[in-house]
Amino acid sequence: MSESKKMKIGFITLSCAYNYGAVLQAYATQKFLSQKGGYDTILVDYVTERYQIDDKDFVYKSTVRWRKNVLTRLLWKFTKHKNELLCRDFFRSFVEEHIPKTKVYYSNEELKEDLPDCDAFISGSDQIWNTDFSWDKQPDYPFFLDFVPDDRKKIAYSSSFGEVHMSTEVKQKVKKLLERYDAIAVRETSGKTLVEDMGLSAKVVLDPTMLCDRAVWDELAAGRLLEQDYVLLFQINPNKELLHFAEEFARSQKMRLVILSANPAHKKDLGRKAIYLPKVEGWLSYFKYASYVLTDSFHACVFSVQFERQFAPVVDRRNTKRISSVLGLLGLKNRIVEVNDLHALPGVLKSAINYDDVKQKLKELQKDSGEWLLNKLEKD
Repeated sequence: MSESKKMKIGFITLSCAYNYGAVLQAYATQKFLSQKGGYDTILVDYVTERYQIDDKDFVYKSTVRWRKNVLTRLLWKFTKHKNELLCRDFFRSFVEEHIPKTKVYYSNEELKEDLPDCDAFISGSDQIWNTDFSWDKQPDYPFFLDFVPDDRKKIAYSSSFGEVHMSTEVKQKVKKLLERYDAIAVRETSGKTLVEDMGLSAKVVLDPTMLCDRAVWDELAAGRLLEQDYVLLFQINPNKELLHFAEEFARSQKMRLVILSANPAHKKDLGRKAIYLPKVEGWLSYFKYASYVLTDSFHACVFSVQFERQFAPVVDRRNTKRISSVLGLLGLKNRIVEVNDLHALPGVLKSAINYDDVKQKLKELQKDSGEWLLNKLEKD
């Protein structure tokens, strides 16, 4: 291994978010860079304002407006605060155990004052450039590597704008931030179009969870948790009509319906029989051994593909672009079901996927995306 391959890489992403996809894409980034690239890789542990929960005062640390609104704080305390802490600590424990990381940073200023000791920095993956995630709808500057000095390499890998439509003012700010990058790769074709509209170039690449070989996920996943065959339902945004269709389909197949949720607050929608916050390793196992998967989650689609499951993603305006983009690359766009056309679900689920073709496409995409990233890191 050359000396250059021993450089230290810092990557920043939405690892503080309370969901399986967020922590698993961070895990995948670290795994790929260390295993395939041979780099010393560390997560820049930035907690964005949206997730800065104070254990005692029930406030977001950096939000002045929040601190002044006593009524909102009390309402939060008695309705959502306990659940937020539960989810935060649950997903945080996985990051602490599995991903080497820096100290915690809470602002762009903190990062500038105490810059992590890295030779190059990567932003991505996930929706780090989605300005809807910021309270003020402005760019979250650390996710654009604003804290990184000009003499350090800056690369965006599989970064996403989500479904957001930026104002002209915000787009100008984003353009100035992106102009400092040495190379930009995005997760969706819509992101590529947006970057190119700013006069910059971008490449569409795989999400890190797809960049890693299946062996990475087989190793992390728990063993089989249920002996009987089952239909798996995983929703980010609970939809009772989809739940009803999932129940009917499971009955028609004489299988158990397994419902997973990353949020215990969804009990009123999903019921007490759902499995709330299964361990990350267990969550993966449920996908690995499912006979069928129904979901509205991008990363649930990813792991359905990785484990070669029969699945159907249900989309609406919130998730259409990111799901259709990746499934289009794999020739699986015909699996997508619109939320207002749920009657199509049984036919899609029973239509077998030719995973020989999918695996070949995925292998080519992994090679293309992986080589792009490693080449950009090595390029002077």
